[in-house]
Amino acid sequence: MMRRVLLFALLAALSPCRLAAQALEDNSFLVEEAYNQPSRVVQHIFTTEVHHGAQVYAFGQEWPLGGMKHQLSYTLVAENDVSFELGDAELNYRWQAVGGEGAKLFVAPRFSVLVPLGDADRWGGNGGMGLEAQIPVSWSAGRLVSFHANVGAAWRPSAENGVGQSAATFAPSVGVSAVVFVTPKFNLIAESAWDWERAVVADSESAGSTSHALALGARMGFDLPSGMQIVPGVAWMPAVDDAATRSFLYLSVEHGF
Repeated sequence: MMRRVLLFALLAALSPCRLAAQALEDNSFLVEEAYNQPSRVVQHIFTTEVHHGAQVYAFGQEWPLGGMKHQLSYTLVAENDVSFELGDAELNYRWQAVGGEGAKLFVAPRFSVLVPLGDADRWGGNGGMGLEAQIPVSWSAGRLVSFHANVGAAWRPSAENGVGQSAATFAPSVGVSAVVFVTPKFNLIAESAWDWERAVVADSESAGSTSHALALGARMGFDLPSGMQIVPGVAWMPAVDDAATRSFLYLSVEHGF
């Protein structure tokens, strides 16, 4: 999978599309930054989370609708543990409610439809359609640091588990991150995210649990002669609560169209 993404990046670099060089207004690893894509610039995002020999992959694209105000995107998720399984997909619309060129404060509410692509009987996703809402907020506190926060929730009226039982679930989430600009193109990132998850335990019955994740990492942007911007990143996710230590790999590719 990673080889295919790198091949795509190489091919895109040879395209005639141009993207002006810019300081990084990208994505944190666990938290959304509230910057929509500018006009005629598409972003491709690939991530891998590795823990106990298993991998969780995600791939997404963000497309502006005529300009920065409106954005469509999607995210596909898969996990390779005992076997390779697709998870749920997200189809997203995001509105740049606050912020623009030169602004210090950005707010971009996101509304998503959750689509079950995997087989819940094999623990591939949650097995039912759902809705999600998130409110990402970004604040540039100065030339050297920016802060980001997300608050939201996912609702599934008929989630499923691996034995075919179904129930309604409602799962809030909160995340915060700080980005330090060592240079405009080299950033250090510290993040913390909480999810209040619900799992189906019987028909019409679910049980709650809380997961907490930390990530300490870095990202660096490279502007190619074609105008493409490539941003690789890596993070260490230390063990928190019952979670094991994990590593996180990130790759973003932006180019004009």
